[in-house]
Amino acid sequence: MSSRIRVAYSSEGVVRLLPAFASFAMALACISCGQPDRPTVHVSDSTGVSLVTHSSTARPRGVWAVEDRPIVDIGGDPDGDLYDVRFPRLLSGGRLLFYNGGTCEIRTFDFDGAELTRFGRCGNGPAEFDQVRGVWPWRGDSLLVSDQLQGRLAWYGPNGGLGRSILPGQLAGLPVSRPIGVTDGRLIVRSNLYSPPSIGLTRREFRLASFGLDVEIATDLGVFPDGWYDIYQFQGQMFVEPLIFSSRSAVAVGGGLVFVGLTDDYEVRAYSVRGNLTRIIRRDVEATSPSREDVEWLLRRRLRQVESEEQRRLVRQAYRERKYADRFPGFGVPEWPGPSERAGPSLIVDDMGYLWVFDYYRPGGYANQWTIFDSNGRLAASAVLPAGFVPSHINGDLVAGVWTDSLDLAHVQVYRLAR
Repeated sequence: MSSRIRVAYSSEGVVRLLPAFASFAMALACISCGQPDRPTVHVSDSTGVSLVTHSSTARPRGVWAVEDRPIVDIGGDPDGDLYDVRFPRLLSGGRLLFYNGGTCEIRTFDFDGAELTRFGRCGNGPAEFDQVRGVWPWRGDSLLVSDQLQGRLAWYGPNGGLGRSILPGQLAGLPVSRPIGVTDGRLIVRSNLYSPPSIGLTRREFRLASFGLDVEIATDLGVFPDGWYDIYQFQGQMFVEPLIFSSRSAVAVGGGLVFVGLTDDYEVRAYSVRGNLTRIIRRDVEATSPSREDVEWLLRRRLRQVESEEQRRLVRQAYRERKYADRFPGFGVPEWPGPSERAGPSLIVDDMGYLWVFDYYRPGGYANQWTIFDSNGRLAASAVLPAGFVPSHINGDLVAGVWTDSLDLAHVQVYRLAR
C-alpha cells in the first residue's frame, strides 16, 4: 500500500518576512507556551506587522447561519444550457452575474430570476470567450474579464460592449500568469514556477504580482511555497501527481489586501497591493495523521471511477507505489486524487473585510464548514454552508455561489446570511 513520507513543512519559502520579525515571533511563541489556555495573543512590532495567534482553546465568538432555502435559485433544468457555471457575483441594484461556460456567455439576472442581459459566445475573436477564469466589476458598471487560453484581459460595458484589452502576462513580466483578483484598483496575478521534473518529492512555488491597469506598473509580492508533488515511474512512464494529503497554499484578494494561506500548519499572511506584509494570522490546530483506512478510502473512490477490471488492477498497483504526507493540512479544501465532493476556494474575503477560511476535513468526513476572522485577524465566527454549495461572493448579508444537485445540474443560488 502507499507509504507515508515525513515532509519537513515550513513556511520559510515566503521571502517577505523580515529576519528581525521572525526572531520576535519566536520569542513570542516562547512566552505563549507558558499560557496554553490563553485564547488569543495580539502583538504589533516596530515594523508595523501585526501577529495574531489563536490557541487551540480559542473559539469563535458567534455562529453565522444561512437560511434553509435560497432566495435566488437559477438553473436545475435538465433541458437548460447551464453548464460549467462560474463566478456568481452580487451587483448593485439587486442583480446577480455569472459566467456560463457551456455557452461562453456572461449573464445577469434580477433576484426574481428574470434574465436582464447576456453577452459573449465561444471563440477567440473580439467579444468572444474561450476559458474565462475571472469576472470582476470595474469602475462604474463596467466588467473586467480574464480569459486564460486567450491570455487576455478585456473590459466590457454592462451590455457587453467591448472596450480595450491587454495581455497581463506581458505587462507583469511573467512568462505565464493568471489573474486571480482585483482590489484597490490593482490586478493580482499568479504565476506558477516549475523546475525540471526528477524522480522523488518536489515542492512547487508560485509568484504573486500586482499592477495598476491604468499605468501598467507591476509590483512583485514575493515567491511562495505551494503543494508537494510525487514524481515517479510506473510501467516505464513518468507521472507527476500531487502528494496525497499534501498541503497547498491558497490566495484570496479583497479589501485592499492579498491573503496567502499556508496550510502546512495554520497561517494566513496579509500583504498590501504594494507588497508590504501587514498581518500574520496563526491558529494552533491539532496535527492529525492519515491512517491506512484514509488511503484505502481514496483507493475505493478511485476504483469507482474506472470501468474495466484491467483498469482497476492498474489503479491498485499504482496506489501501492504512491506516497502520502505524514499529516493533514491545517485548513483548506482537500485536493485528493479524483474530484472532491465539490471543489471550491479555501479562502474568501467578503465585502466587509472578513476572512473566511475553509475547515479541512478528512476522507469520508465531508463538511462545508468555515472559520471567519475579522478585519483585525481575530476569531469572529464559524459558519456551515449547504452541502455541495460553493460560495464565490459574500456581500453583507448575502452569499452567492453554485450548488450542484443529485442529477449533476448546476444552480446559481443566493442565500441570506445572519451574522
